[in-house]
Amino acid sequence: YEFADKSSTSTINEKFPISVINQLKKIEIIGERHAAATFFFDDFHKKKEIGILLEGKSYEKSPFLSPVYYIEKALNKENKIIFGKLDKLLDSKVNILIFPDKGEINTKLSKNLEKWLSSGGLLIRFSGPKLAKKSSKFLTTDNKNIKIRFMGGTLSQKNTIGIEDFPNNSIFRDLIIPKDIIIKKQLLLDFKNETSSNILASLKDGTPLVSSKDYGKGKILLFHFTANNDWSNIPMTSLFVDMLARATLLNQIDEINSFKEVNIKYQINGFGELEKTDKIIKSRDSFALRSSFPNKRNIPGIYENEELSIAFNLAGKVDTKFFEDKDFYNRKTSDEFSKSVYDLSNILLFLFLIISALDILVSSLLKNNINLFKIMKNKMSIINLFILFILLSKFNYLEANNLANGTYLAYVKNKDQKINEISYRGLLSLSKALDRRTSISPKGVEEINLSEDDIYYFPIIYWPTGKELTKLVPKIKIKIKNYLNNGGIILFDASAFFKDISLGKKNKYREITKYFEQISLNELTPISNNHTLSRSFYLLNNYPGRWDRGTLLVDSNSINTNDGVSSIILGFNDWASAWAFDDNNFPLFPVVPGGERQRELAFRVGINVIMYALTGNYKNDQIHSKSILNRLRKN
Repeated sequence: YEFADKSSTSTINEKFPISVINQLKKIEIIGERHAAATFFFDDFHKKKEIGILLEGKSYEKSPFLSPVYYIEKALNKENKIIFGKLDKLLDSKVNILIFPDKGEINTKLSKNLEKWLSSGGLLIRFSGPKLAKKSSKFLTTDNKNIKIRFMGGTLSQKNTIGIEDFPNNSIFRDLIIPKDIIIKKQLLLDFKNETSSNILASLKDGTPLVSSKDYGKGKILLFHFTANNDWSNIPMTSLFVDMLARATLLNQIDEINSFKEVNIKYQINGFGELEKTDKIIKSRDSFALRSSFPNKRNIPGIYENEELSIAFNLAGKVDTKFFEDKDFYNRKTSDEFSKSVYDLSNILLFLFLIISALDILVSSLLKNNINLFKIMKNKMSIINLFILFILLSKFNYLEANNLANGTYLAYVKNKDQKINEISYRGLLSLSKALDRRTSISPKGVEEINLSEDDIYYFPIIYWPTGKELTKLVPKIKIKIKNYLNNGGIILFDASAFFKDISLGKKNKYREITKYFEQISLNELTPISNNHTLSRSFYLLNNYPGRWDRGTLLVDSNSINTNDGVSSIILGFNDWASAWAFDDNNFPLFPVVPGGERQRELAFRVGINVIMYALTGNYKNDQIHSKSILNRLRKN
């Protein structure tokens, strides 16, 4: 997904199964490697399948008067909600059941509900006249003494009792209780001699407002008021939304243990990655941690205890007003900055060459080594000086300076544009891997047209061959030979011909042999186990790419030249396709047969080749032998 131009908000509408949603680990903005561009998910982001019991058609006829309406609104569409009768809801295998107000449950359904509860389900019940009329075993107490408590008349508030502050061991702790809460009725149960029940919220006179009870592996949670505004105005307040949101967590966490203090386990570093930390940072309140802002005391990271995992993200917690206030400070984009800054290096270099030439000329004149008048009389000398001036004026100093002062990866342009695109993306991904893993920071990727472009700027050239091989003109042959003789390395990727050669097609074999003979590529031998390429950075014993097709071939002509460095490397594994990633950092092609492990090895091959091109036989020095042998023994 992409952000629209000049927009900091992007809306994504996608539907996934809950089983997939609950496995999401993080969201990140591609290309932005910092903590604010990564958002980690935790237990609070897991969605639940919730079943709401419907009795009769009252919800359809008068939805605004039905408790179901208020429950549905409070859940805020963050979970998958299923409406229906009890048998349908149990067959749907929901995680949570909500009974707005329920009277009698028949024997068959009672057994099914008991089995569902015992296996870990969460039953949330709301009080009402039906529940008060008929006793049920699916309550938070085994005592059957049930009654409705009336608190004054309809218009009276004198006898209204407020809500007591929530205790520290309650899931509702630290919730803000509105001052205008009015409670008109309350369901009273007998909790005397009840040891398995837990009062999560109560009124100021000590009578329960919300209670819970373990039932096998599951729980029963009872709100002692209705889910509509018949008994109180709680369902009309934000408190109801918060209470129901926390109540739905009880099917996956323990209502007491989970709300003990949480300790940091992983911190989110500056690159938006999780890393283990030895810091001791504790938070007493897990809910408050989620809503607070990162600071010196609480750093972004993953906080955990035995029951609960909480992601304390920097993403979503950054005050963007400072950045969006254009008048607060002057900003310059990279394009604007580059336009306002002039690169004088090429002009200064040209002036330096002219001054150096004048210095040599004046020195020679002073020593009487050159007779200026004789030179001026010689027409050929004047013509040569004029030609030299024209050549210098046409020389592309800007390109030469950029290519000479930085490391660039290059590939040979092919007739097939698809191969060119793969080569570019592959080398671009390889350059990023080099930047992350090594001290090499390539400045970019260049496409080479052998007939037009200079190639001596590049330490190594990737040359993919297509199905159609063209005859090289003498000018290109000389350019390639000079490049190789002066220390350049070419990595030939002939993957397009591997199948034909392996099947023994003599015509194809002769065709590619003649093609390589044009540049004296006729003395190739399989790479040896002790070749420097196998240990220039990583220790390698094979060289896979998108395919894993045998060994590499290297030229044997360079044993006595170029410090023994192989100038030619030939393989059939299609490395660029293994390296190539799209703009969203996803691989463009599968790798066969080794999967992602083989892709990692392909990147290691590329890194080794670049290191080999830049350092030569440095790792062949005996000083490294002991360390390399020890590493090989471990492997």
